[in-house]
Amino acid sequence: MVNLRYLEYLIALEETGNMTKAAQKLFISQSNLSQFLSHEEKSLGKKLFIRSGGKYTPTPAGALYIEYAKNMLALTRQFNQKLAALSGPTQIHIGTTSATAIRMLEDILPKYRLLHPEEEVSILDCSNIDTAIYSLERGNMDLVFVTAHTDKLYQGPCRILAKEELFLAVPANNPSCARYDGIPFPRLTAQKILQLFPLCPFILPYRGSSIRYLVDDFFKDFLLNYHLIHNASDITAILNMVASGLGLGFIPLNRLQENPKIKYFSLSPKIYRLHAVFIKPGASAENYRDLIDHAVRYYKKNITGTSLPTAEQKYPGSKNSAAKKHPQA
Repeated sequence: MVNLRYLEYLIALEETGNMTKAAQKLFISQSNLSQFLSHEEKSLGKKLFIRSGGKYTPTPAGALYIEYAKNMLALTRQFNQKLAALSGPTQIHIGTTSATAIRMLEDILPKYRLLHPEEEVSILDCSNIDTAIYSLERGNMDLVFVTAHTDKLYQGPCRILAKEELFLAVPANNPSCARYDGIPFPRLTAQKILQLFPLCPFILPYRGSSIRYLVDDFFKDFLLNYHLIHNASDITAILNMVASGLGLGFIPLNRLQENPKIKYFSLSPKIYRLHAVFIKPGASAENYRDLIDHAVRYYKKNITGTSLPTAEQKYPGSKNSAAKKHPQA
């Protein structure tokens, strides 16, 4: 019997053109992938890839192998989907990549189960978007709720649920904050931030997070002056570290906390993280309409609702702040 997992090896190598990237995408070691390729070429008696300048390009035999591999995997997915449809949906596998998505599911699942008491719902923390997409494409997940920096990450069915503005958090005792005393959320460009706080390092989530992508892009023209000293695992940790005077952090609107030890700034241009749901290939939002509808209502109420306080209302900064305009640097 053909091992379908091995078919994915050659497809990944063709898609990336790079042994290291393909191994990372497959979550295996580079040596295992290299050994498999050597064994397969020896078994078939034909070269499947040509390596030139570090890039792997399929030979005619390799292209034929990959074409049939894709067809076999597609047929397998279709068979599994149609087989599952015969007995009706009994279990939904949901993935998450953020604490926001977890809080959302904790809120909506009791309501969803009232509508669908016959369905079992299992939830898995996918840790990052790459893992989430891999699980969706392999049929291990039905849908994944993600927080992302762009809507271009996933080629399958996707629905954007909300966008959430990010703010700069600065220790309030920093001397540069004094010039903005009483002004809520003054707007700063990347260049102005580096001028005002040249000795302050940044406290950011680990690479791969939506906030990290957005901040790296925000400072893309000033990378030499953009200093990172701490990685933090969550927003609460970043807020605590900023309040302790350890550096600057970037906080989404929904997580702003009124704290006399923190001064918040808006960004120019504004940047937003996206809350979205990715749906497995071959399915659509209609398949999970009730669940997604509950998610939409949650995000509208807690992230983007018109009844929510604005940033200025959420953290006014001072009693007379409304009398001052917001300077843009």
